[in-house]
Order: sequence, then structure tokens, then C-alpha cells
Amino acid sequence: MKFEHVVHHSGRNAPPLGAAVWSLMTGFLTGDGTRRFAWHTTHVGPHIIVRGQAVVRTSAGECVLGVGDMFCLMPGTQVEYAEVPDAPWQYYWLHLVGTGALDWALACGFDPRRPWLRPSDPAAALACFRRVHGMLAEPRTLRPHRIVAELHALADACSGEIGLELFETTEILGDLLLQTAW
Repeated sequence: MKFEHVVHHSGRNAPPLGAAVWSLMTGFLTGDGTRRFAWHTTHVGPHIIVRGQAVVRTSAGECVLGVGDMFCLMPGTQVEYAEVPDAPWQYYWLHLVGTGALDWALACGFDPRRPWLRPSDPAAALACFRRVHGMLAEPRTLRPHRIVAELHALADACSGEIGLELFETTEILGDLLLQTAW
């Protein structure tokens, strides 16, 4: 397998108005069985494995990831990752910025000590990465809020949460209002 790395830049350094997270760049990397990286970064960088395997390591431990699994570079966390020589990888990655980028990663379920997870819906997560990659490949037709919508869909595909805490709180408040005599 030949090493290849396709990168697209959004041309915007900040989220569009009304958004707190933005994809500055995206990439698709095809490995050759020899690639390894180490990052101590200030941005949020989710990755999804499309083919092969990766070993991801932090000071808290390591994990072998396969197709559909994700890991995330997180501010202040040293992350090392390498492809397994007998199972060269392909993966998508995003470079996220904005005041809400770290909150986005936490909402997905990433933990700075163990920044890897299996999305609740791996196929939907992969589809989001592909769509963001495709949209950033066409900067002349860029629609920033569609990209932000994909980032929210990706968080949903990772966590599978539907905001139960808010629903339960609203339900309790509704019951109290019905019981209150005005």
C-alpha cells in the first residue's frame, strides 16, 4: 500500500456566527504500515478508522482500534498513535477549533485520559466524516452551517444521547406546573 494524505482546508479560522465549534481542516490518510504520530496539541482532532488497525496510547494506557473505532486528539493530552504493520490503516480526521470544541469532544464521550471510543452508530459517524471531507473539498460552495450541522450529527452518532437529563427535568417541571393552582 502506498502512503497518501489528502487534506482540505476550510479557509475559515473561526466558526460561523452562532456556532462554537468549527472544522478548520479535514484529511484522509492511507498508511503503508510504517506510520506513527505523537501529538500534544491545543486543538480537538477526532479520527475514525476506515480500514486496518491503530494502536493509540496515552499516559493512562493504550488501546488497539479497528474499523469504525474513533480516537481524538485533545488539548493538553499527549497522544501517540501508530498503524499496525500487518493491517495498514486508512482514516479520516478533523481539526476542530472554537470555544466549544472541547465541550464537543466531551459530549461525544471522549475522555482526555482515554481518548478513544466505539461510536454508538459507527456507520453514521463515518458518513459524517465523509460529508465534512467532501464539503471542505469544494471551498467555493462551502456552506458553513451545514458543516456545523454535520459536527452535531457526528456527536450524536458517537454518544447516542438524546438529552435525557433535560427531558426528565422538563417533565418534572411540567408536572409541577400542572399541580400548582394559579
